[in-house]
Amino acid sequence: MIPTWILARPLVLRTEEADRSRLWALIITGVYVVASLIYGFLSDAPWDDDCVARYFHAREVFSHPEYFFSLWDRPLFMVLFAPTALLGRSVMMLQMILISAGSGWLLYRTVHKLGARASHWILPLFFFQAFYFTISRNFLTEPLAVAVICAGMYALVDQRYLLFALLGGLLPLARLELAVILPIWGLVLLQARQWKGLALMAAPVLLLMVLGYFVKNTDSLLWLVDETLGKEGKNRYGYRDVWHYFHRFAYVIGPVIFFFLTIGILERLAQLRIDLFVLFQGAAILFLYVIFSWKLDMGNSAGFLRNLIPLTPFVAWLAWDGLLAWQGLVAREGPAASEEPDAATGLNRDERKRLKKVQDRKEKRKNRAPRIGLRLARVHVFAAIAVLVLYFYFDKKLESHHKISTVTDHIPPIIGAALFVVGLIIWFLGRRHEVHRAVLIGSAALVGVASMAFTMLSEQPNAHMNPERKAITTVSTLYKDSYLREWPLYVNHAWFFWPQDLGYPDHAKYRVLNKAALDTAEVHSVVFWENHYSQRLQGNVQIADLYKRKDMVELSHVMGSDHRLTIGLFQKVDTTAGDARVLRERFMKAHPDNMGAYYAQNLEHARNKLHAEALVDAQRMVALDSTYVEGVLAEGQAFFDLNRFPEAQQSFERVLRMDTALHTMEYSIALSQFRQNKFPDAVRSVQHYLKGAKRSKEAYELLGAGYYHLQKYDSAATAFGEYIKIDGRSAVGWLNRASVRMQMGQVDPAIADLNEVLKREPTNGAALLNKAVLLIRKGQKDQGCPILQQLAAAGNMAAIQQLVLCR
Repeated sequence: MIPTWILARPLVLRTEEADRSRLWALIITGVYVVASLIYGFLSDAPWDDDCVARYFHAREVFSHPEYFFSLWDRPLFMVLFAPTALLGRSVMMLQMILISAGSGWLLYRTVHKLGARASHWILPLFFFQAFYFTISRNFLTEPLAVAVICAGMYALVDQRYLLFALLGGLLPLARLELAVILPIWGLVLLQARQWKGLALMAAPVLLLMVLGYFVKNTDSLLWLVDETLGKEGKNRYGYRDVWHYFHRFAYVIGPVIFFFLTIGILERLAQLRIDLFVLFQGAAILFLYVIFSWKLDMGNSAGFLRNLIPLTPFVAWLAWDGLLAWQGLVAREGPAASEEPDAATGLNRDERKRLKKVQDRKEKRKNRAPRIGLRLARVHVFAAIAVLVLYFYFDKKLESHHKISTVTDHIPPIIGAALFVVGLIIWFLGRRHEVHRAVLIGSAALVGVASMAFTMLSEQPNAHMNPERKAITTVSTLYKDSYLREWPLYVNHAWFFWPQDLGYPDHAKYRVLNKAALDTAEVHSVVFWENHYSQRLQGNVQIADLYKRKDMVELSHVMGSDHRLTIGLFQKVDTTAGDARVLRERFMKAHPDNMGAYYAQNLEHARNKLHAEALVDAQRMVALDSTYVEGVLAEGQAFFDLNRFPEAQQSFERVLRMDTALHTMEYSIALSQFRQNKFPDAVRSVQHYLKGAKRSKEAYELLGAGYYHLQKYDSAATAFGEYIKIDGRSAVGWLNRASVRMQMGQVDPAIADLNEVLKREPTNGAALLNKAVLLIRKGQKDQGCPILQQLAAAGNMAAIQQLVLCR
């Protein structure tokens, strides 16, 4: 018998075998499979770019066997999906859905085998966790980790320890970082005195290292350690706050399941039902990822929310506990968890003694347990806590599946409050007599349908078709039937090949983009640059590098609708023939209505100070599509560069009306107003901009200049002081504030600011001149005049004019 400190028994045990439980479990699993297939076939976009790259690698793994040992692709994924990858994406998706369905089934069988009541209701709490529902059909490795954990749970309950050990050994092959929790699995084997199992658990990783040594042709058998520890010198994604995962957890699982998870955890703690394999292991995995994203440079340090998917079975189990408690079954139905069926049959004398001691301790705890009414009241206090947590911490919309926005969303706390009320109704109905079975079934079904409905509404099939992918798809679609396919393509973003099935990977046609590759690329090669993988992660090319090269011409320039993605489609020029113009004209002739072509030409004209030509390009873009924000923005910038500030202001205001997210237009509007000497308007505009950009030093500089011209010197000095707080290393803020203080007659503070300027720029002429004049005004000619004389000798006309002060 497995000790309860390793695996706690279900909160409520069934009084008799429920034959219909298996039927309901099959129905729920079938609903999940059908829903996943429908959403999968309706979806044009997988969860993230890892899915795309892993699919392409699985297709070519037999010709590149080193992919079997890639820590990014994950060995277990490659072994399972390499054969089906040859049959296409749909077959791989079906395989993943079936694996995920099997995971849920094994979790159900685990709790059912433990004698749980209503064990099938754990399935909707498993399958319809918000992120898991989508991820479980995608080409990611987190669902494989879930499958291994669920299979391990079942093997443990079935006391098939060798299988349990083998599954534990496979866990790092699905997610290497989860090797950290294997001591928990090892402790289980030690308790059961399964010495062979300990050796078996280490076998998969050892086999991986040995095979990888030969296939990867590395210098060390410890290549796995070398590639894991110390390989990363910095966090490529940036550290996350320690509360990053905690503040987003309800979004990962959905408010319905979070409500019951809160109850389940608190009820377990109240009953001291703390076990190693569910509660402790779940917490260990959560804190593992918290530490990775908070402090480490290795492993999964990006803070991706999908990293929490291995928690799915633990969340489902604890939420299911919460559901039973919420229904009042913790005190009303079946024997208490301590009143287990006689397990002494077949045990030897020592085992029966240990079992009797355990039962005696449970009986003492039972006698000390609070009365039924208090236990049920406690559950609803926990439910109220869940509602409050949802209200205070999860009332904002989540953007792009990771960013908490400022947009209020009261749906999660409303859902929590509704469930709280339903729980009170069930409690009221059960105060005088036993709650009818139909009420219990109906309330559980309500929870299952609610969790499914929320997830399917919030996780639409194309929820991951983000602006980046849409923009890349437009260029990929253009490229598919373009004459540009005659030449090699340098590209790093795997999504480029996904929408149109462009035959990737074909190393004869497609090559990695980096600086060295650009130098050796053949003439007329095509370069697809974007600011996600080309300048970092997989490449080292900035778009400015391409603009500086004389052998590159930009054919098309595309911006994502959220203005975060930039794409540049370039072609390598034959510098001998000087055919840059010919290449661009051919592209524009082949694609006469391509907005990106005119945008690229507009940017080139602007870089070359040909602002009138840039304006023509921008107006052509607006004529093609008057709703194209980038065209109107380019028009405004061209007007500004031509000193046509009223028209520039009108264009920038139009951009802001078209897309309120482009709040930087408020700064451009303010600058246009400033150039028209509309200083009060400029001050108002820049103040409004600063409400959303409190760290913009340029905005504070403009604000200070506006106040200066309005002769509001105190406000100007304050504005320049804010500039200094943001960037005190720059001389600009100090010099501007010194000028204001000179106007205010504050000689000593002005000199102090000028000294700060000269610390940073010892040869700054304006600072030296102003300091010299101020010193002379203070009567310190012996210090000021030498500075003036030095500037005058260098040809500074202002200093020459001020030399009269030294007579």
